[in-house]
Amino acid sequence: MPQHCCRKSDIDPRAVVEAMLDAWTRRDLEETLGYFSDDVGYNIDLTAAEVPFAGASHGKTQLREQLQRILDIFITILRAPEIYRVSGNRVYARNHVYYLHRSSRQFYELHYRTSYVVENGLIIKGTSHYDRAKLAAFLALFSSPASVDGANARRDKRQAR
Repeated sequence: MPQHCCRKSDIDPRAVVEAMLDAWTRRDLEETLGYFSDDVGYNIDLTAAEVPFAGASHGKTQLREQLQRILDIFITILRAPEIYRVSGNRVYARNHVYYLHRSSRQFYELHYRTSYVVENGLIIKGTSHYDRAKLAAFLALFSSPASVDGANARRDKRQAR
């Protein structure tokens, strides 16, 4: 769990999201999860049929699985999040990412938006918004069963340890 400088209720929502995005940019799953509430709801607005890490997660355990799938499937070459709006306890960010897809060894540039709701110094709700029209090449990475099976095999091997 991240160490906060003051009472959770006094923490600026922007600072919480900035710290979480920094941890995620560094691919530090444990620190990233420390910024989320135990009962967090998170939705990646694609379907699991489109990409294996998409859909809704409820609670930190499911979010961990969802984020771990992303780490298993991609190597992050560059991640540049930018917070562009804060409205009360809601924080909005643009994300620019260069990924290397582990199975296909293809590079992909991705732009998407995220929104977060922060209460008492923790993120209680998050959503990732994608433009499906711009995702054709990205989604094609998952059209091959070998791509998805390779990520699932890595996850299964890690869980067996």
